[in-house]
Formats: sequence, structure tokens, C-alpha cells
Amino acid sequence: MNDSNSGQVVRPKVLDSLHNERVDKCVDIILKPDGSFVYKEFRKDVEDQGRWQVNGPEMGPFPTQEAATLAALEAVPWLRRD
Repeated sequence: MNDSNSGQVVRPKVLDSLHNERVDKCVDIILKPDGSFVYKEFRKDVEDQGRWQVNGPEMGPFPTQEAATLAALEAVPWLRRD
């Protein structure tokens, strides 16, 4: 998507990353070019040379960053604080 004022390509922007204690799983909270928010889960494993790999579909859209974060906390088992 292009920014109509500058002609520059507008890309999704990661606003926050929620990690587990071992930092081998994370959920990114992302601002999309259309102004909506989504979250996406990632993992990194030794067999992948420690590179982050997508671990599921992009979830959303949500109207706010807070709504995306709350949805991730509710849906991603390792983020829950039972």
C-alpha cells in the first residue's frame, strides 16, 4: 500500500512482541497499513538454526492494539497466566 502523500510503500509495523521466558516463542502485535491491528505467533527451534518461524495464521483484525493484545492473551495457551 502506498502513502498517498509521500508515495512511499506503507508496511505493517510490529508494535509489541510478547515472549515466553525461554524466548523461543513470541506473539507480535502488528499495526496494518489500513489502521487495523492483528497478532501473529512465532517460534524458534534449534533445527531451524534459531530463526523465527510463523506458528499459525495471522489473527484479526482488531480495532485497537489493546484488543489485539487481549485476544492473543486469551487465545495463545503459553501466554495465559492461569
